[in-house]
Amino acid sequence: MVPRMNLLSFSALQLADLIFQRQISSEDAVRFFLTRAQKYNAEVNAFVDFFERRALLSARLKDRKRSSAAFYGVPIGVKDLNFVLGTRTRMGSRAFQYLVAPFDDADVKSLKKSGLVIIGKTTTSEVGVLPVTEPDTHPPTRNPWNHLHTAGGSSGGAGAAVGAKLIPFAQGSDGGGSVRIPASVCGLFGFKPSRGRLPYPDPNVRKLGLGTSGALAHTVDDAAALYDVMRGFSSRDEVRRNRESRRLRLGKKRLTIRLLTQSPIAPTAPENEAATRKTARLLEAMGHTIEECTMPDGTLDEFMPLYGWMMARVPFASTRLMQPATRWVAACGKHLRIEEVMQHREMLTARILTMIEGADFLLSPTMSVGAPKVGAYSSLSGEEQFRALAPMGLFTAPCNISGQPASTIPAGLSSNGLPLGVQIAGHLNADDDVLALSLQLEEAMPWRDRISPRASQI
Repeated sequence: MVPRMNLLSFSALQLADLIFQRQISSEDAVRFFLTRAQKYNAEVNAFVDFFERRALLSARLKDRKRSSAAFYGVPIGVKDLNFVLGTRTRMGSRAFQYLVAPFDDADVKSLKKSGLVIIGKTTTSEVGVLPVTEPDTHPPTRNPWNHLHTAGGSSGGAGAAVGAKLIPFAQGSDGGGSVRIPASVCGLFGFKPSRGRLPYPDPNVRKLGLGTSGALAHTVDDAAALYDVMRGFSSRDEVRRNRESRRLRLGKKRLTIRLLTQSPIAPTAPENEAATRKTARLLEAMGHTIEECTMPDGTLDEFMPLYGWMMARVPFASTRLMQPATRWVAACGKHLRIEEVMQHREMLTARILTMIEGADFLLSPTMSVGAPKVGAYSSLSGEEQFRALAPMGLFTAPCNISGQPASTIPAGLSSNGLPLGVQIAGHLNADDDVLALSLQLEEAMPWRDRISPRASQI
């Protein structure tokens, strides 16, 4: 039996191996992380619900038999935009406080098929609108590196929970940066797949293709394996074959990587740009070619018809229960037809793809700014709040419009001790290439031991 105090040092894949080899039980692992999460959740408000009884029962049942499922018996958290049968799905909104999920959605079915044990629901901004997690339904979600600052959003609970090691890794979703932003500010690896690679539970989101599920973890392998699971590779052998294949995928190929550091919408903070340029120099030293590029002209208002149309299709029972920013965003797309929205998306996509045309990857800051303090913009009107927070997603949202796969890697700390992230974007459906380059950087600039203060404490 591995001592409980050592469980924090294992990745999710390593925990799966330990459970499979019966060196620890699923109940030991689930109880350890569930107890830890319940004990420290008040610090960061990463979870909105815990499923203690059903999680422990599931773990005990799993311990009675062996399975070749990829993550058999390993604990995980699921974002509170997803349906887990028989549990509340608040979506960070007073409008959905009493919604009980009548079924498991596609993500949750895949997670359960791989043997994962869901210990609770992680927090989200209201219906995923904002890049900070400060809904009316619970206290704001805080950064495990510094509780005065946000853990990002909309998958802020996932970022805070994994960043504090309350769970080994987490599922999230990303419609404008909602996986990559919290991963970046919480010092994690985050991955957003290409459009259409994963099923998405909401038909309107699926139709527009702006949002997708994703993964947040301490290592590329854990996040990639979780992505594999969500796209249907549920067995240990499948996940491990994919892992080895990615390590060989790029070989010694000399890559052409475009370097982007500024957006026409708002300036990039010097430390965010410096972290990106440092990563570019490392890639150059590894033998790759770096070419600087600029982002095509654009405005935030050009993004709003897409984002607004998606949010306007959320079935709110009453607009008076919505937060001001959600109400404003939804109003931006309320009267638009899907045909004109799709045409607008294609126009913006063509503009965005010019940055990577003729190259293999696009390298940029994940965010143009640092993580703001909790509540910094909460007193503003809905439109003012959204516009003030928009710089957090200036480099992430274009990949949602174009559908490109993108990851964020931990790239050091700012002068105030908060994590900085660098984004790698690839060509549509080149998901494994993005993960392969992320693996190269993880080996060249290891970040796993650079963790938040809480993550190192039992």
